[in-house]
Amino acid sequence: MTTIKTAESKQVVKDLEKYLSTVSSISSFPSRLQIAPLNETWFSDHLAWLLDVRATHGFGTAFAKQFLKIIAEKRSDISNNYIQRTRYLRLGRAQPKGSLWSQFNLGNSSVYREFYLANSKQSSIAGGSALCDVAFLDLDSKDGIFVGIENKLFTTNRKGQLESYFALIESRYHRAKVVEYVFLTLLGEAPFQHEDGDAKICDRAWIKLSWIHDILKILVELPETDNRDVKQLKMVLTWMKTMLSHADLAQIQYILHNLISETTAAATDCIVDELKRLNIGARGEWKIQRRGKRTTRIIHTSKPKTPLYVSVSSNLSISLYNKAGKNSGFDKLWIPFGSNPDQLFNLIDLTSRDIYSLHFGENYRNYLGGKKKLTTSIVPSRLRCRQLFAFSHRHRHEIQLLMAMLRRV
Repeated sequence: MTTIKTAESKQVVKDLEKYLSTVSSISSFPSRLQIAPLNETWFSDHLAWLLDVRATHGFGTAFAKQFLKIIAEKRSDISNNYIQRTRYLRLGRAQPKGSLWSQFNLGNSSVYREFYLANSKQSSIAGGSALCDVAFLDLDSKDGIFVGIENKLFTTNRKGQLESYFALIESRYHRAKVVEYVFLTLLGEAPFQHEDGDAKICDRAWIKLSWIHDILKILVELPETDNRDVKQLKMVLTWMKTMLSHADLAQIQYILHNLISETTAAATDCIVDELKRLNIGARGEWKIQRRGKRTTRIIHTSKPKTPLYVSVSSNLSISLYNKAGKNSGFDKLWIPFGSNPDQLFNLIDLTSRDIYSLHFGENYRNYLGGKKKLTTSIVPSRLRCRQLFAFSHRHRHEIQLLMAMLRRV
């Protein structure tokens, strides 16, 4: 049986440590955020807070106005090839179409998280109603502006998502003087183009903004503040920018692909070893049928036509599943990314026991041997994997960010 190769695992750790040590000498991860998850909800909440003109950040309307200005700059730059029309923003009077960004007062504006986009024309708009990550609006007669913002740091847009949002907003807020669309990502990337998606709407209507370039730029240029949350966000964005600015994309892609491959091999070995230990003395045996870089297929000889799959996602979470899905009694069992090695092994032990009852059903005891107690010994596969898992735990925030970048390029 092919198992994780210790030398290759050590090389992956060595390569990533070398890169991260270079970055950390320039900008270290903010210590007070070590336990804070870097997820899209956290960032969306902060963006909504900054756009709230009555919030405690102390900027008043300043951030919101600069946000509109950046949208206008991007929209007005003809090299970006965005659609320009009367109901969009423009930077200055030199642009023939659009409303000047500076004409809005915004003092009575509101901002919403998970803003409900009702579908009043069910037959003509695919996908039904939807929730927009952040909505900024001032529908007073003097302003009349609506900005829909889709925040995608660590994921990509679903098939038809932006097209549906566009149609829902156009239908519902057609009386607003200005309606704008923002696709906000880490680096300012374009929306993912699905095969049958409407590329014109995605590429030319939704303005591409970046957290580490555009949002950070606004925060840096605004007057200094003692607000703790503003300082915290600036610290995180500066660290993220440093991480990504010093990355050789080709090199990091190669290293992270290897990390996923080695994590898949390591997780498979640990899971299969535990399944085999529980099976000692009972009928049949577990086998690895086929190994892949991200997914491994395993079988029990008593059910060879019902394989199970061990897979590692792009954020290094481990999943076990049966492709028959819910019809087989279970969909997926997840082992979250970032656990320290001891807790990861504990989760593998518990997950392995779940597999027996879910995979074999009422007769699962027929496949369990006498060794049912949780193991306290360190088996060879765990010794081989410990360094890799410990490294992933220690650098889980950095790896998550790099994995996000890998998915976007």
